[in-house]
Amino acid sequence: NWSKNTFNLNTKRAICEANGTMEWISGSMGSKATMLYPCTILKGRGSTDTHITIAFAGEGQDIDTGAKVYHNAPDTSSTIESKSISKDGGRTNYRGLVHIADGAENSSTAVECDALMFDNES
Repeated sequence: NWSKNTFNLNTKRAICEANGTMEWISGSMGSKATMLYPCTILKGRGSTDTHITIAFAGEGQDIDTGAKVYHNAPDTSSTIESKSISKDGGRTNYRGLVHIADGAENSSTAVECDALMFDNES
């Protein structure tokens, strides 16, 4: 739980080869501003990716999170699950991208994004 004058700006990327698995789990709370969008490139046949994120923003906080997945091979799968909570005028935001390339037959994805806001200013 960082102080409210901290900026948390992240770059995280992974490449999954054949039958590889990448699992991202992140929680964002504290800081004045957070920008976090982990990216996975599913390069090999049968590779999988999972993103689970939760964000909390209170007064004066801006938490901008999400996920990117590139399906570049056949038989790949991904799941993105993002939850956020904001109160006292805090702001949470989700940005996501899923790209299934030509030739990535039998690939699948599921994306779920839910937000809970405790007041009209959030």
